[in-house]
Amino acid sequence: MIAMVAILLIINRQIAGVLEEMIFWLLSIPLIVYMVRYDIQSGCIVAFSCILTSILFSSMTGIILLTSSMLIGLCYGVGLKKGWKNATLLLLAIVSQLLVSGLTVIVFGHIFGYDLIHELADMTGMMERVGIAAGAKTIAMLVILVVYIGSAIMQGIIIHVASHIILMRLRIKVAPLKPITQVRLPKVLGLAAFVGLMVYALSRFVDVGAKYEEVMVIVYLVSMLIALTNGVLECIRYGSSRGNKGIVVGGLIACFIPVVQNIIMCLGIYVSFGGSLEKLLGK
Repeated sequence: MIAMVAILLIINRQIAGVLEEMIFWLLSIPLIVYMVRYDIQSGCIVAFSCILTSILFSSMTGIILLTSSMLIGLCYGVGLKKGWKNATLLLLAIVSQLLVSGLTVIVFGHIFGYDLIHELADMTGMMERVGIAAGAKTIAMLVILVVYIGSAIMQGIIIHVASHIILMRLRIKVAPLKPITQVRLPKVLGLAAFVGLMVYALSRFVDVGAKYEEVMVIVYLVSMLIALTNGVLECIRYGSSRGNKGIVVGGLIACFIPVVQNIIMCLGIYVSFGGSLEKLLGK
């Protein structure tokens, strides 16, 4: 694995760091597999050796990204060796990627060349040019937020799923992944989404001030995503149990239709309070 990392670092240096953000986060997967197959101490030695290799062959941004990838791999590998639940491991992977994304964008923005203020201004100008004048800055901020958070969440899910698939293919015993029909968001998240939506609705009738307006929109966006996810998962579960693919596809498509998506949101909140489509439809 160390030789593989060294080759990637050399190639990345030759092509001006193109590979850093594209694949460096994936390097935590082979480290996880190595740790589970052998032991934690061996995994720590490999991770430390990879970090030293990055110091020799990589730039500052590459060192930071590779080090973060190794730390995520170590934490996840320890969790697998200790027998943590899959939900805890998935949460660990997602939160770790969110922290790395936040560090690279906010803390190390000057190193990585990120300028969120400039990026926000460019996107705001673009939206104003296409005719979206009202709330252009808020919409641009939400787009940037969704892109960064969404990519970090997807990276965490890929690390979690890919690690389990590879380990199972190697016939290493790990807790099996749940099928998507059995996946459920914690009820606490659903209740928090309900509270967030209520707070946002109240803010429409109460003057919260310009400086809190963007905060309210962010609260609404996060609450909406949680409610939609809950609603879609319920559609997938119900459609799969009934053998009706139309319900599954319809639930996924409905998320992108402005008016219809409110129905999916309401369904997600309803499920958070212990409801289901069987109870709702009486079947």
